[in-house]
Amino acid sequence: MNVRIFISMICLVFVLHQTTFAQESNKQQNDLKRPGIGLMASFQGGQYGIALPINAGSSVAVVPALSFKYVENASTEIGFGAAMRYYLRMNVNLLPYTGIGAQVIMTDPAETTYMGVKQENESYIDFGANAFLGLEYFLADKFSVGVEAQLNFVKSADDSNRYGNPGGLNINTASRLCATIYF
Repeated sequence: MNVRIFISMICLVFVLHQTTFAQESNKQQNDLKRPGIGLMASFQGGQYGIALPINAGSSVAVVPALSFKYVENASTEIGFGAAMRYYLRMNVNLLPYTGIGAQVIMTDPAETTYMGVKQENESYIDFGANAFLGLEYFLADKFSVGVEAQLNFVKSADDSNRYGNPGGLNINTASRLCATIYF
């Protein structure tokens, strides 16, 4: 299922990118300037995240991020990461971009009970890197919505059961929806 979504996203990015180049520029589109800093909320496969896209040049943004996941009686995860976005076209409301990112995911498993004896589980850290393609559409000067297709690489800790591959390298695809308010 994830592979079909990823391939569909690539096709959508290509079609929209070609459509964007085919559009005639008018004065209003040419005067579009990206705001300096934003607050982005994202939804990705049952996880929520917060990021701060920061304009770092005419077509580059630095995006530090924080994610949090709590599963009652199972675990708590906190992720810290950063990404670089490279915008492919800058003078329209629809901004296609590509980029790379990295993330550290700290997991604190809940205590378990086995035969009446409480067992405390060790915390562990997983490391991730990704490459992505996305589209950001400005509905207004300071508000955008976006979609992103990702190719993720995760190096699991020896104690991690993420993706059922403790200590291994995992490769997967994902998609993300987001909304951003710029200041």
